[in-house]
Amino acid sequence: MLKTGEFGCNIVPPIEVTLSFNFPPPPQPGQQVKLVHRSLQKFDSCSGQASCFSDIRVPVTLQGYLRVASSAPRFAQPHSQLEWSYYQAGPANDTNPLVFLHGTSSTAAAFFYQVMSLSDKGYCVVSAQYPAYAGPDEWCKGFDLFLDSLRYRAVHLVGAGLGGFLAQHFACKHRSRVRSLVLCNSFASTHAFAMRAGTWGSLISLMPTAFLRQAMQDTLPQAGFMEMRAKQAVDWVGQQLNDLSGDDLASRLNLNVNGNQVGPLHFENHEVTVLESSGDTMVPEELRQQLKILYKGASFAELKSRGDFPYLSRPDEVTLFVEVHMRRFGAFAQGRAIAATLLTRSFLTPVVDQLRCRC
Repeated sequence: MLKTGEFGCNIVPPIEVTLSFNFPPPPQPGQQVKLVHRSLQKFDSCSGQASCFSDIRVPVTLQGYLRVASSAPRFAQPHSQLEWSYYQAGPANDTNPLVFLHGTSSTAAAFFYQVMSLSDKGYCVVSAQYPAYAGPDEWCKGFDLFLDSLRYRAVHLVGAGLGGFLAQHFACKHRSRVRSLVLCNSFASTHAFAMRAGTWGSLISLMPTAFLRQAMQDTLPQAGFMEMRAKQAVDWVGQQLNDLSGDDLASRLNLNVNGNQVGPLHFENHEVTVLESSGDTMVPEELRQQLKILYKGASFAELKSRGDFPYLSRPDEVTLFVEVHMRRFGAFAQGRAIAATLLTRSFLTPVVDQLRCRC
């Protein structure tokens, strides 16, 4: 045991952007601030033209940061109205891409710390936000198409909560596309959640959006001892729920209470790392123990951080364990400078500034 410290096929073409970040002093809540990205160069792979912008200013308030970040690239799933949004950063030729999958109440922006830090070190990183699916099987089909759109044959999956559960399902169906798993406060069965939901679970699709959003808010930790960082992370995740549609909320709740279980997985011990926060989390103890039994020989890391969102409250600790996991596959940090090369259009910087102020 180691102890330390979420149509037609219109794929957004990759656009390479080089950003040199110059972070301003932390603003106060509600304060009007100006974000300045200096020496920003953009290369459009379609036109082959490079353009340069200097002194770009984006006036926003802290409350509006997440909405600025909503301009993430999107992948429209063929023959449906479903769209994946995602952040992508790091070198295009990396043979060990990392894909982060959020939990029930989060979005792709929840892993911005890991996207920024790992891409700065030379890793290719994607944080994906999945649309509303009826069940795990449909989700796996959509994720398979999503990886095709990014031209990834095989990836390392990092899943938190529900994202980890779906990642395991995908690994069962498409083992050749999953090189390894990192599971953070996750689970391998939803039967315990289904038992708790009872008949309420069968009515989710009929409930109004406001009720679903409040139900999701109520599932977040509200009482008990939590360090300040953990409380701030919960508050930030709660704010993200306001940006989710009713379909997204209903889908995520249904995926949590559908009574499914992960099938047989064929992973070597070194291919799985389980990260678990110290203390109680929203995952019942029986499911935590079940995950340990399922991956008995895997690497298990007990995090110093308490709470359900250690990737927000203790991002350096989670990033370190992901790096250690990747070293087993010959993927080492390259020690790149702060100036990062982003492969797609991204407004992650405002989100980073917001949480640096809050956490």
